[in-house]
Amino acid sequence: MIMTRYVMSVWCAIILVVASSSWVVHGDVFGHQPPMSNDRLNEPNTARNNAQRLFDSQNNANGGYCGGISSSSLNYYAGSIIPIEWSIEGRMCEDDNADCQVVIQYMCGSNNNDPENIRIRDGVSTFTISDNLATYNDKDTNGNFVYGMHESYAYYQTCKSQSRNMGLYTAGLNLGGNDSRYTRQNSNAQKFGFECPEERDYYPYWAPSPWKDIAIYTNNHEELCPYFTAESRNVKSSFSCVGSTAPRQPLSQIVCEGNGGQWVESPAWGIHAPECHPVPWAPEED
Repeated sequence: MIMTRYVMSVWCAIILVVASSSWVVHGDVFGHQPPMSNDRLNEPNTARNNAQRLFDSQNNANGGYCGGISSSSLNYYAGSIIPIEWSIEGRMCEDDNADCQVVIQYMCGSNNNDPENIRIRDGVSTFTISDNLATYNDKDTNGNFVYGMHESYAYYQTCKSQSRNMGLYTAGLNLGGNDSRYTRQNSNAQKFGFECPEERDYYPYWAPSPWKDIAIYTNNHEELCPYFTAESRNVKSSFSCVGSTAPRQPLSQIVCEGNGGQWVESPAWGIHAPECHPVPWAPEED
């Protein structure tokens, strides 16, 4: 399944992921409520400044809502029920001629109470966060973080050191490497914030991910919903290899331990399994 991601630019980040079994994703997804960023910060121009600021939305540059440190940032009362609204260009998920899923996920932070190395933030610059331990937490003269960040620096280093899933279909592409940054959608390991491209492209993911699942909509409801809800990290642990002598950390426990590594469990989030529903039907566009 190939995915396209859309994240709201507030301290609690929500992603909308469109997954399709077709070879190429043609339907952009645009999040409207809560207002979602499409990689914007607070630039006043029609097109966003940087499509690689936080994540790979694969959307056109004119979508998204500004937020960041401006007065337009939103606050919600704890316990509020927040509607989530989106639209999908081309209606690729809304008829029987396409097999696809919409996956809604989130991650939250407690703003200034979180350690700086994992603190979700908007930043004050539209530049992509630096992949440098000495500079990714840089601040301006007012004490604001320069770069926006969702996934952590450590998470991205794990992505770079972990083997990609060699069993995935690559459409004959010559991928530029064999770690988790290289996928059919991102064959040259282009960097989008600290997002791990393989985790972005495939769901459910087989390695630890910082995202929690809210809901899944699929037009193959009877077959896939039991699988998705059982495999969600909300309810199921995931594992990764640490410290092996292999060129890249293996995805197999046997190969990991055979190369002197430790097969480390990342426990389930311990929250409810995501809801799973059929995708609403709508007429196909011409």
